[in-house]
Amino acid sequence: MMTAYNGVNGLPCNLHHLVRETVKGEWGMDGFVVSDAWDVSGTVRDHRHFASYAEAVAASVKAGIDSLTDDAELMKSSIREALDAGLLEERDLDAALRNTFRVRIRLGEFDPGERNPYASINESAILRPEHAELAREAACKAVVLLKNEGGLLPLSAEKLGKVAVIGPLADVVYRDWYSGTLPYAVTPLDGIRDKMDGRVLHADGDDRIRLHSPDAGAHVRAEGEDGRLAARATSGEADVFRVTEWGQEECTLFDETAGKFVTTDDRLVTASADDVWGWFTKEVFRMGKADAPGGAVTLATWKGDPVTLGESGTLGAGDGNGASVANAVNAAGAGEFAAASASPAARFLPETVRDGLEEAVRAAREADVAIVFVGNHPLIGGKETMDRDGIALPERQERLIRAVHAANPNTVVVIVGSYPYAVEWAAERVPAIVYTAHGGQEAGNAIADVLFGGFNPAGRLNMTWYRNGDELPDIMDYDIIKGGRTYRYYGGKPLFAFGHGLSYSEFRYGGLSISGGPIGIGRTIAVAFDVTNVSGRAGEEVPQLYVRFDRSRFIRPLKQLAGFERIRLLPGETRRVRFELSADELLVWDVTRNRWCLEAGDCLIMIGASSDDIRLSGLVPVEGETIPPRDLSQETMADQFDDYDSIAIVPSGEGGQAVVPAADGNRGRGWIRFDGILPVRPPARIEMRVRSARGGSVTVRSGGPDGPAIAICAVDGSPDGEWRSVACGVTGSAGRSVCIVLTGDVALGRFRFV
Repeated sequence: MMTAYNGVNGLPCNLHHLVRETVKGEWGMDGFVVSDAWDVSGTVRDHRHFASYAEAVAASVKAGIDSLTDDAELMKSSIREALDAGLLEERDLDAALRNTFRVRIRLGEFDPGERNPYASINESAILRPEHAELAREAACKAVVLLKNEGGLLPLSAEKLGKVAVIGPLADVVYRDWYSGTLPYAVTPLDGIRDKMDGRVLHADGDDRIRLHSPDAGAHVRAEGEDGRLAARATSGEADVFRVTEWGQEECTLFDETAGKFVTTDDRLVTASADDVWGWFTKEVFRMGKADAPGGAVTLATWKGDPVTLGESGTLGAGDGNGASVANAVNAAGAGEFAAASASPAARFLPETVRDGLEEAVRAAREADVAIVFVGNHPLIGGKETMDRDGIALPERQERLIRAVHAANPNTVVVIVGSYPYAVEWAAERVPAIVYTAHGGQEAGNAIADVLFGGFNPAGRLNMTWYRNGDELPDIMDYDIIKGGRTYRYYGGKPLFAFGHGLSYSEFRYGGLSISGGPIGIGRTIAVAFDVTNVSGRAGEEVPQLYVRFDRSRFIRPLKQLAGFERIRLLPGETRRVRFELSADELLVWDVTRNRWCLEAGDCLIMIGASSDDIRLSGLVPVEGETIPPRDLSQETMADQFDDYDSIAIVPSGEGGQAVVPAADGNRGRGWIRFDGILPVRPPARIEMRVRSARGGSVTVRSGGPDGPAIAICAVDGSPDGEWRSVACGVTGSAGRSVCIVLTGDVALGRFRFV
């Protein structure tokens, strides 16, 4: 298991108590835990949680990290330093080594070949025909049919004259970041051509352009063995670039003359890349919009450096990643950037050779059906270390869909993507929409199988698809309950719901029975129902079990997935589906007592084809416990609140966590509320553990954040910022809820009423 780069409530994951307490303790994991790459040193460098690497290494190992994926020499020297300083003991290292060697021994790593059955496997086991069949089956099963109005799908090759295959993802198969190199690739265009015996019109929808430099008075082309781009050509000699727009003003430029992607080594701009690939995707450029139609544009590299122009026309990148552009390019054997360390962004006039939208529209008009392939490149726009700026399709792809649909109403949109999209316009107007991930080498065959009915789709969405980005809170707001996110808490009507997916078959549900109730700790109930294929086509259905707990002390999910099964039914066939529901599925975290519990009440059992397509339901009683009122005369941790606003949770340094105002660098105002309390009546006082460097205040209010103040405590600043105890008198009754308002620089760890 690997810990994540991020922190949880301000504590880096490689230091989190869950590693040792939960993973190794509660779960009994007998493998080993590895840090993410360079993340132990990142505890100092990125999180700034420790001042020294020795502290970071020692704390990581003691937290349960067994293998340090980091700079080897730095880790070894830091371990020695930690041992010398008494931060680590040899037994800490022994425990980590035993965990890693236990796995290596179980894998047979140290066994002689004759004792290891895997040692005899060679390359003959790779790329067998059954592997291709399995890849195709997996890709088929992953396809989700989102919409199929009027039964446009499946297509019939025999009844169609021509099909237009359109879009930037029509003739490509992308691999994701952690995938292996594809041994071969069947693109959607390949798969559809095979189904249609070649009766296919293809248009990728991308523009082809030449780049003219008004400053150099010449056009751009690739030169030399390294493919460096230079503005030294006539119009007839200029290279032609395919421009693929990925949104957020990002694009890739494929030099069709040179047969290479444009890239950069952060010194020169060259047409030299065979693929768009790498941790730093240097084939991505940002093309600014022209200030007027036909006006000049500028280009910036993957990291925002301007593309510049040397004296003799060579294209450079920023300052060449050195002291100046001149130094960097001189080192590369070109001297035209002399005295140009602050070169401005070069201007380019794009000259359209072929209009991609016009070509797409022309193909759509000439075909019986148009299939538009849109989506993302897995390494552009949103990936590890990079967030999307929204959930809409790139503007160019949205325009492509609308233009094609206007030209041919029989339009199918196929989204090949890594994540959900807001495609509200298409969902309202386009008759058929299909979604699939980047499905590997057989992706094209699989998509064609689904489109032409060779495979009946039954994939389901594993995320909620929203109508637009306005339905989502800020990207840094991780609270799905207060933010009303995911199928569990979203109260609106999604564009496509969690669990959604259509079929070419139709299924009927009935005959629900719930036996074995009431449910209680250590007991399960059986939920059974019938699913019947009422169509004339064999197909797969994915019945889903959801639960909802009514009348809870806490905010519970609107529904929560508790089981699903993928079943295949022949025409007219009925299958009795059975789920077992354990009480463990109904446990809730009791924030008042800091533990899991099973609440007494009623559980609504829901059976459906998706989270918003519930077909059957029934109630089952739950024999659990009633959550007692909070007793705030007992020491209460501040992070065990019922509700909050503008609050951040941070490590307290005294064990557990503390709360601080989140606004304006912790110098704003935030509050936490505790509900269902035993009444606190005067005369009383509130005792608190607080920390402040610059001073602040704590106001205790009855009810909510605007209720009557029953205590006001000033917290003086302390230069050392140490935790200390403060107390102040309580002058009124708290009622059933108490709200603690923090103002200024103050952290609250725990409190109690006396």
